[in-house]
Amino acid sequence: AVTSGETIDSASDQGFTYQGVNLECLSPVNASGLRDVSGNFSGSFTRRSRTSSSWWTTGVVAPVGEIVEAYEFDVMSGATVKRTISASTTAFSYSAVDQTTDFGSAQSSITFRIYQLSETVGRGYVREVIL
Repeated sequence: AVTSGETIDSASDQGFTYQGVNLECLSPVNASGLRDVSGNFSGSFTRRSRTSSSWWTTGVVAPVGEIVEAYEFDVMSGATVKRTISASTTAFSYSAVDQTTDFGSAQSSITFRIYQLSETVGRGYVREVIL
């Protein structure tokens, strides 16, 4: 590419390696969750889309922008992934039984890394939250 008023012959070559960053799914927003009396956790979030939308002003959910709607949730213990949960909706759960397997007991707060998946490039941008 050259600037306005210049010719292609006047530009010097610049190396560029396309990495597909524009194909990565955006990170989710508005993650929230609650626990029942047994310690089972239920969470949800709002997905964002690379396709045009005005959900923040209209409240209309953005189109998925992917062939398949899919998500992964890493359950974290510091920098260690204890478990990965897969889902096809913006709601997910993490049972008290699974928490006990992963941590020794049901947890009062859990760090999740939430990803929307792209069929083309895999995991999108992460949203890390403590719920």
